[in-house]
Amino acid sequence: MNKSKKIFVIVVIIFLLIMAWFAYDVSIKTTAPWNKDKVDKQMQTN
Repeated sequence: MNKSKKIFVIVVIIFLLIMAWFAYDVSIKTTAPWNKDKVDKQMQTN
């Protein structure tokens, strides 16, 4: 593998890790539309 191909692979791996972290972060902080009714009812009962 030549030097430019190694750099490309490293950049792609770093990009994918950042995108996976971003997707995880967003999924933790948001609620799916089909679960919003359940969350609203739980918050009203507490």
